Amino acid sequence: MDAAVAFLQAHPGEVAFITLEVGANDLVGRCLHGDTGRLDRACTADLIPRLQARLTRIVDALAAAGPGVPIVAMNYYDPFLGFWGLVPGGRSLARGDQRVWATLDAAIVTAYADAGVTVADAAATFRIDDFTDTVVVPGRGELPVNVANTCRWTWFCSPRFAGDFHANPIGYRKIAQTFEDELQALLP
Repeated sequence: MDAAVAFLQAHPGEVAFITLEVGANDLVGRCLHGDTGRLDRACTADLIPRLQARLTRIVDALAAAGPGVPIVAMNYYDPFLGFWGLVPGGRSLARGDQRVWATLDAAIVTAYADAGVTVADAAATFRIDDFTDTVVVPGRGELPVNVANTCRWTWFCSPRFAGDFHANPIGYRKIAQTFEDELQALLP
């Protein structure tokens, strides 16, 4: 954050907008049981107030360093939906982790809204709560759309990068489009 603040201070009036992506590594790094893939609800509940405070500090520092510069921050897709069908008990694991992930997203959105920041809703783009609608994915069969999007737009389900929760090029394009949609409304 210090480098971003310094950059904004060194380039007044030269920055069109700021984008933020903060919080997912906090959850994964602290609250994921690596041996089971389960996100710990109690850990997440403990993490959320500290994360919200950190997001507020980050936004306040950026806004002070770049007054009037629009800030757009994102919530998150749930990479762990990819457990669906990949491991024994994967459906239950994916559903449980999605509930925890949705709690994190709600907390992030609240913190950003309280700070006056626009949110790029990556969770909605990936449709992380849609277990009802289904699509057919080659090699995986019929899947809930949220699972299918995770498997098509991240590396998580890929045999080559199994378990990598980062977006792949398609997923990053989807995220970029989500940001662009929000920025279109903010920029002249």
